Amino acid sequence: MKTYEILVNDDALTFSAAHFITFANGECEALHGHDFRVGVRVKGEVLPDGGYVLDFMQLHRAIREILRKLDHKILLPSENPHWILAVREKVPEEMASMQNWIAKVGNWLTQVNEYDHLPENDSKEEILERERELEHHLARELGLPPDPQEQRPLHSTDILETLQAEVEIRYLHRRWIFPEEDCEILPIENTTAERLAEYIALELCRKPLLTSPTLQEIEVRVEESTAMTGIFTTSLPINH
Repeated sequence: MKTYEILVNDDALTFSAAHFITFANGECEALHGHDFRVGVRVKGEVLPDGGYVLDFMQLHRAIREILRKLDHKILLPSENPHWILAVREKVPEEMASMQNWIAKVGNWLTQVNEYDHLPENDSKEEILERERELEHHLARELGLPPDPQEQRPLHSTDILETLQAEVEIRYLHRRWIFPEEDCEILPIENTTAERLAEYIALELCRKPLLTSPTLQEIEVRVEESTAMTGIFTTSLPINH
């Protein structure tokens, strides 16, 4: 039986990301980044009606879809046995007092346009000006970018939304907190080049393109630098 191979490997199959890995001796790297480069090799029979293993362009697009999820992210492994990873969906306990304070201020801001009970000496313009000043002050204190064109009141839910989405990593005496939107949490044990290669390969195998019975093997290479490349190879098809 004849078998053939195709290889997709060009400058478009790259992603920039940060990571840090743990080692068997208990050490943990500092957070750092790479411009990763990816190559994919697929082995199989040629299709009888086309004379090719896979369409190069379809495979290329499938790889790029996966890499877009990783690009400009902090890559974190959810299965690392050496650390504790937690995604905070609620405001942490130490923020409870701020939460109460924000809620009270937010309630006042949402009601500031009800002018039936304004103090006799305060005009509507003065009330609105104080509202804008307080809104900008809250934005500065909480690290929110104020929008001078935005004239709506600042609701407490707007601020709490910025406080809820974060990822915490604890490793021995060390602790990291990242915005959740900047992270990509992967179902692997470590974000080494070879485990990233495995992740990309398994994600590719979920796509209909890679389910053909004529395919026999897939290999994914993830290059951290010209001297360091991780490789993962597996037989096809894969049963998920």
